[in-house]
Amino acid sequence: MRPVRDERAVTAVFRWWLTASLGLALATLVASCVSVLDLGDYEEGAQVLCDHLNRCFGAGAYQGCYEHVASGLDAGSAEERAAWLQGVTDAGCLAACTAGKSCLDATPVCHVPGASCAQPEHCCGFTTALLECQEGRCCLPDGNACASDAECCTSCDSTTGTCGGAVECAKVGEDCSTTPCCSGNCSPDSNRCVEPCRALNEECSQNDQCCSGICEGACVCREQGASCDGDQSCCHGLVCDPSTSRCALPVDCTPLGEDCGTVATCCNDAATCAPGGCCLPAGASGCSVGGDSGCCPGTFCRLDLQDDAKTRCCTPAGCHRPCEVGVPLSPTNVAAGCQVGVAEAACIRAVCDDLPECCCVGWTQACVDLVAGLNACVAVTGC
Repeated sequence: MRPVRDERAVTAVFRWWLTASLGLALATLVASCVSVLDLGDYEEGAQVLCDHLNRCFGAGAYQGCYEHVASGLDAGSAEERAAWLQGVTDAGCLAACTAGKSCLDATPVCHVPGASCAQPEHCCGFTTALLECQEGRCCLPDGNACASDAECCTSCDSTTGTCGGAVECAKVGEDCSTTPCCSGNCSPDSNRCVEPCRALNEECSQNDQCCSGICEGACVCREQGASCDGDQSCCHGLVCDPSTSRCALPVDCTPLGEDCGTVATCCNDAATCAPGGCCLPAGASGCSVGGDSGCCPGTFCRLDLQDDAKTRCCTPAGCHRPCEVGVPLSPTNVAAGCQVGVAEAACIRAVCDDLPECCCVGWTQACVDLVAGLNACVAVTGC
């Protein structure tokens, strides 16, 4: 039985992180003498780091990076800010992509257990999976030593002194032959806990550092047709075919251009195209008026009624009264055999101005309801 420690004390596991955290709090550092990269102030340092991370991992990887870093520095002491700025160069945070995350995971930028967060990267120790961001706060996952419930994502067990009452997990560098790693990554070669696996394009020196399991100076994945050793080694959207040991498309996915139900059914990261419901390449947008390229089979490309600078793929319009549910209607006489009078044309245009899908996807009950409530439709007879 392990006793519960004094709740006023910093937990041993978090003390361990503070000791190992980059060495940014340099004892000999004098704030007034700091000159880092000719930065005028710490806000420029925040911008430098976030620009570096955006170049490495893409602009969407660390949402609100500048605001997060700048606010953390603003709340820190002058000494903490100076130490952090010095660490930008002394800790080599700008020298590599993986190292860049280290300055995000350092005092005073990162948040301690119990503090608010919007994503894991806001929490101290995220690079070693020490803390997680759950329900808007930084917390210790199950298996970590704790002193109070406030530190844990679940609760602090009074008997074991760990979050969730689980067996205390092993830290990075500790033996993991019989104990699970806090980082979730146990090296099969050394039976030692290593940092959480690295994403694609992050620097690496050995395969077990990468989530894909493939290190070629940086973490990489295998393209379609390449040999593989498990799904994790194949690039996103591909699986490792056990019969050939090569990366391939899932057998149950929908090829490009064919009917589908959801985005998840489309092969190779394809996106679903509405209203035709067919798979189109990820990122496909707009279409070519006249050629109908970029649209699903059975749909056509036309100018957007609300913005003629845009195009959209639509189901062909048909003939029926505006007070009836059916296929899309058009304010112009484009469907063969349709007799669209002046009053109906004005009504249809007014409805589609409010709800463009009525003239593109289908004339639903919502469109019919608009007919009853719009002044432009008062002159329509028979509804």
